[in-house]
Amino acid sequence: MIVMKFGGSSFQNVAAWQRVLSIIRGRESRRPVVVVSALAGITNELDAVASHAAAGEKMEAQQRFERIASTHFEFCEILQLGKDVRQQIGLRMREFRMCLESVMTLGELTLRTRDQILAYGELLSSVLLAAYLRQNRLNARLVDSRELVVTNDAFSAAVPRFRLSRLRSQNSLFPLLEQKAIPVLPGFIGATKTGLTTTLGRGGSDYSASLFAGWLNAEEVEVWKDVPGFMTADPLVVADAQRIPHLSYREAEQLCRFGAKILHPLAVRYASQKRLAIRVLYTRDVENPGTHIFTKGTVPAPHVIGIASHKPSGRVTVIGEGLRKPMVAARILNSCGGMDILRVSQNSLRSRMILVMMKEDTDRAIRQIHEGVKSLL
Repeated sequence: MIVMKFGGSSFQNVAAWQRVLSIIRGRESRRPVVVVSALAGITNELDAVASHAAAGEKMEAQQRFERIASTHFEFCEILQLGKDVRQQIGLRMREFRMCLESVMTLGELTLRTRDQILAYGELLSSVLLAAYLRQNRLNARLVDSRELVVTNDAFSAAVPRFRLSRLRSQNSLFPLLEQKAIPVLPGFIGATKTGLTTTLGRGGSDYSASLFAGWLNAEEVEVWKDVPGFMTADPLVVADAQRIPHLSYREAEQLCRFGAKILHPLAVRYASQKRLAIRVLYTRDVENPGTHIFTKGTVPAPHVIGIASHKPSGRVTVIGEGLRKPMVAARILNSCGGMDILRVSQNSLRSRMILVMMKEDTDRAIRQIHEGVKSLL
């Protein structure tokens, strides 16, 4: 069996929903478990509406609440999901409204309440996806991840209780798979032993997918994105950025930790511990092989893997085993001519170089470094 995770950008319009349906149907024989994120932009909206409610800004909170509701109800209509699904969405929205009213009355937003509010993104999207799959004659079953993923009470960055969560996941999901059902689970969320909703941190749906794959002994995790995989640099900054076909766990985790917003670093770390392969795949082109993350094996490692950045801090990070060679490091530094480099550092393995500069120089630095090391990629 495999675990498939779909991000929010996979559901932007009807054509996108149809692509997701086709992808899942094409893997039905591999017994998929499907993990879903909130619809694109919804988590940010939930965060904002909670903050407005805590500040007593009733009109702003109401407007954002209505936008969230209309987004989900519109998909009910567009996808023709029927009255029952509208009622399920309506029930979730009423629960959400009660949370907001409580926040507004108390005038404070605790991490515990914030987790409860943010969870509605995945709870709503999973209702829509499970219903859409069933409407199209796939035997999808909606499962609430909070009944499976048991965590501590570190709200906003909860840590799973692995043994208990694994037992619950196997007891719940294996029988469904034996019935040839397709479990659909909201990512990102869990619950304490006492039933309080928790979240695994922003971007945590990737982590959820890795966790379920490890607990169910899956063949691999497929993470479906709106990009062709990991790239040698941000394609919005570098027009000729290339897809990276293979990454080791360590390379992928480093890229994620230093700015590549492709996967949650904990998803990669847990996969590494379980020797679980991850494939980052492109929803717009199912023939694209994407990026395969595993141990390197016989795949030759290039001198430079890729470039990540964190613009608010003016940080540009270059990853690759070739950085151990002085001539590669020199080429990177020479590429930054004309810019004030405030600090340069390398890790102890000399497989990562971090350059800190003025934040307005980061895009220019990425383009020039990419051009300077292009032959080494």
